[in-house]
Amino acid sequence: MKKHLLSTITTLAISGVLIAQVPCSKIFFSEYVEGTGNNKALEIYNPTNQPVNLNNYKMARYRNGSTFGDYVSFPTGTIIPPKNVLVVVLDKRNPNGTGTDTMVDPELQALAHIFLCPVYNLNSMMYFNGNDAVTIEEIASGAILDIIGVIGQDPGYGWNDDENNLFQQSNWYDPNHWTYNNTMIRKPSVTHGVNANPAFFNPAIEWDTIGVNVFTNLRTHNCECGFNNVEEPLETSPTVLLYPNPTQSGYVTVHSSKIIKKIEIYNTIGQLVSTVDADGSTAKITIDTHNLNKGLYLVKILHTNQTKSTRKLKVE
Repeated sequence: MKKHLLSTITTLAISGVLIAQVPCSKIFFSEYVEGTGNNKALEIYNPTNQPVNLNNYKMARYRNGSTFGDYVSFPTGTIIPPKNVLVVVLDKRNPNGTGTDTMVDPELQALAHIFLCPVYNLNSMMYFNGNDAVTIEEIASGAILDIIGVIGQDPGYGWNDDENNLFQQSNWYDPNHWTYNNTMIRKPSVTHGVNANPAFFNPAIEWDTIGVNVFTNLRTHNCECGFNNVEEPLETSPTVLLYPNPTQSGYVTVHSSKIIKKIEIYNTIGQLVSTVDADGSTAKITIDTHNLNKGLYLVKILHTNQTKSTRKLKVE
């Protein structure tokens, strides 16, 4: 268990008014994924000792230096347990999608707690790029709880860690932009969000960078506010993906958010037609379906934590 923080209060000035920021008292961003294609995700951490109902909050994207946000609310009743996280992923799950509808990487999909913004023209918040500021805000007051980037500033491709050229357009093609084609994780020492729009945003101060399309640290956050040792309390059942589905290749991959113990495949009259035993150390298994006739099947996934999931599979 991480050490407890001292009850230090920091302040930031907004229009001459000092707003207190109490460590470990408000939700904030703990991970940022701006990957290739539609691989977009945001992780939100609840540092408090109480569950947080997200009915009272929204996220916003301020694109290309705009001061007007594209807002999205959370599904009614979405709750982040104490000392835990919520992973939000762009809702692009059609395996046949192309262009702007290209499917999000299955590995990232399997780590999502919720998906948002399936249609760009209806809500574009989750389509952020490296030069878009994103925020968490209170719905009633409009108060900002956290900001990644700078509202009203277009840094080109993204913000970098060069204090002398934090947003100079001469740096548009700098490969070291942290917010473009990159995953960032909030440092453990950060105990609250940035609630005032900064004049400069140097991601190196509060974030660590781990590379493009890296998702392995999602669903957990190391913070001095503490963490919950209970795995995935947000889920009533694991997230499980089957792809390709329908399958014509003779193979299908089962990708789960939890470790797989066994997979059973049943035909439509309830007969067990295939069993795959896992070694209890992986959440991703590829199944040979060459011996299955064309048709619809039920795939039952048994997990090492005793939970079960069932998915439909079509073999063509």
